[in-house]
Amino acid sequence: KHNKAFFINYLIMKKKLAEITKEFNQEKISFVVLKGMALNIEKIFLPGIRQHRDIDILVKKEDIGKAYKILRKLKFKYANPETSDNADHLLKHHIPPMRNEFGIILELHWRITKIDTFEKCPLTSSFFEKKKECNLMKGVFVPSLDCLIAHSLYHGIKHHKFGQGPIFLFDLAAIYKFNGCKWPRDKTLIDKLGLI
Repeated sequence: KHNKAFFINYLIMKKKLAEITKEFNQEKISFVVLKGMALNIEKIFLPGIRQHRDIDILVKKEDIGKAYKILRKLKFKYANPETSDNADHLLKHHIPPMRNEFGIILELHWRITKIDTFEKCPLTSSFFEKKKECNLMKGVFVPSLDCLIAHSLYHGIKHHKFGQGPIFLFDLAAIYKFNGCKWPRDKTLIDKLGLI
């Protein structure tokens, strides 16, 4: 029952993601879908297995304002009603979480890593340079496999300090299987994170 409920929620989120990315493409906003949603729409996990609570999208810092206006037009607003209605909140690696009328949570990222972990993010530019069109959704972009691996390692080890349990290990195992039980040869990003 839990997997069925998640799968229905995932389909709703996927439909909303299609609307958002269509608008981003029309406005020529370069973007990459991150984390759990990327793993699902890239079919790295079978439907209903990998759960995620939100949609994470990376855009270039200079496009945050345009992307924010599109999200507002699509009825997303800050989850915390006390947050001022603008895109000037660049203290973290994303602006504050947004939510729409269906309860879909979205985080609009302008970098991958937290500022207090890396002053200059070692991943963001690579995510844009190596992005690829997703297998499941035309016009939607996801990270390359080496970017997905680096992000999973960073997220589990440096960002959450093992506080979210073994989910990052399940993600790594799924990526490995998806890639024909081979690791991508390029370890440059993992090295930049100090995680070799």
